[in-house]
Amino acid sequence: DPDCIPQSDLVHLLHSPFIGGAETERDTRASTAFELLSSTPWALTAREASAALERLGSGDLSERFTRWRVHRAQWPTTARASEWTAFFQETLSTFGYGSGRALDSREFQVLQRWHDLLQEFSGFDVVWQAPVTAQVALEALRGRAARVVFREQNPGAPLEILGVDEAMGARFDAAWLTTLDAESWPPEATRDPFIPLALQRDLPR
Repeated sequence: DPDCIPQSDLVHLLHSPFIGGAETERDTRASTAFELLSSTPWALTAREASAALERLGSGDLSERFTRWRVHRAQWPTTARASEWTAFFQETLSTFGYGSGRALDSREFQVLQRWHDLLQEFSGFDVVWQAPVTAQVALEALRGRAARVVFREQNPGAPLEILGVDEAMGARFDAAWLTTLDAESWPPEATRDPFIPLALQRDLPR
């Protein structure tokens, strides 16, 4: 909600190395975070946040907040998943997400997986029968992200300890399987909330 940004969220943003300008404003953002924790109320509006950041020396982030307020004001009340995907992506671009510093290999792969997830989320247009609010879309995206199993590109190692999901598709010279007891395997099935229950009810485990 642009009219109520928790102080903790704003401080987390100030400390993030992934937001645009993180390296050039590192010291001022750190002092700004300390000042906000010392004197600012528990929540700020986007306008108040922008003004506070400008006053405390984090001009780049302040400008990003100003551009975001303009962008956020253009959001519709409801929209399709593909439209919300574009709005969410523009928000991340406004804050320069992923450009605060050079990313290492794993961070770059995570960012690429995030972009893939956003693209997949656009496909919810065929699931939702009507446009939804930003809150509903964001909660659905968060839920989808929580279910994603990310597997870093593996250069190989003499010995690896992997879970079932990480081991899928991999090849080994030898494998040692553990915890294949009646209580652990096969694991309990979970229903997918985006597939109609009637289609899942009669499927085998």
